[in-house]
Amino acid sequence: MMTKNQALSLIPQWSEAAKPLRIVLIVQLLWAVGAIMWNVVGVQRIEQNLQPLGPTASLTAAIALGVFALLLALGLRFSAVLYALLSLIGVPAAGVAIFGAFTHDVSMWPSEVWRYTGVALNSIGVLSSIVAVAGSVAFLLRRHSAKKAAYSAN
Repeated sequence: MMTKNQALSLIPQWSEAAKPLRIVLIVQLLWAVGAIMWNVVGVQRIEQNLQPLGPTASLTAAIALGVFALLLALGLRFSAVLYALLSLIGVPAAGVAIFGAFTHDVSMWPSEVWRYTGVALNSIGVLSSIVAVAGSVAFLLRRHSAKKAAYSAN
C-alpha cells in the first residue's frame, strides 16, 4: 500500500524556472481565455445571423487555444525550454490577428471598439509570450552560468 507522501512524490514538481514565470503564465492564460471567449461568442453571433466580433470565429480555434493553454501550463511545470518553445507559438498566433486588424476591411468588425479590443487582447498575447521567452532564456543562461562556475570551482 502506498502512503500519501509516496503518492505525492509521484506528482511532478514545478520546474525551477516556473516560480518567477508564474505571473507571466497567468497573463498568457488570461489571453488564451479571452481569445477562446472571442471565438465562442463570434460563433454564437453567426448562429444568430449577427456579425461576429471580428473577421474569424471558430470553435476549432477555441479548442486549439484551450489545448495551447494547457500545454503552456504543463510546459512551464516541466521545462523552461519547452515553455519557451510553446510561448514562441503565441507570438505569431496573436500577431497575425493584430496585423489583420490593420489590413482587413474595417467592415469585418461590428464596430471600431471591437476592432481595437481585439488588438488589445492580442497585444497581451504577443507581449506575454515575448516576456515568457525572454524569462525562460534568462533562467537557462543563469542556470548554465551557475553550473559552469560550479564546474570551474572543482
